[in-house]
Amino acid sequence: MIHIGGYLIDIRIKDLKWSDIDGDSIRIQRFVDDKNRVINSIKGNTADGIRSMPLTPATKAILSRIRKLQPDNQEFIFYRGDSPLATVTFNRRLKKCCEDLGIEYRSSHKLRFSTASIMYKNGMEDTELQKLLGHTTLSMTQHYLCNITSNEETASKMAAILG
Repeated sequence: MIHIGGYLIDIRIKDLKWSDIDGDSIRIQRFVDDKNRVINSIKGNTADGIRSMPLTPATKAILSRIRKLQPDNQEFIFYRGDSPLATVTFNRRLKKCCEDLGIEYRSSHKLRFSTASIMYKNGMEDTELQKLLGHTTLSMTQHYLCNITSNEETASKMAAILG
């Protein structure tokens, strides 16, 4: 997941088509494999992977601006030529953007971990995150939420509780 413009976006952003947008939500229903082939199902092939995610007004505005910059016949939101971006290309472009902005680079998968952890620390239930991440089990989601508390925070909590 990537948090852009106040919105939680799955790493599958690179696999999205304009036709996946339906009003205030976007449907996650395909992935692009390591050979840049479009697979019209979700990795793991479970019903939990295929899902809709809400779009905030800020995200809809960003998508609208992106759409205006593209040719009318482009079906993918993020593309190279006539194809969706390969993960390596997506991450290379992400790294360049981070360098240009002077912020630490994190791969799309690390951003998925980080955003899930941030959302959890700020009150989102793990079961809500499970749905957004498309995980089959809650334990898969909880794996993403490990190590979200620093040793200093843990020590402070222990001191407050135990004295």
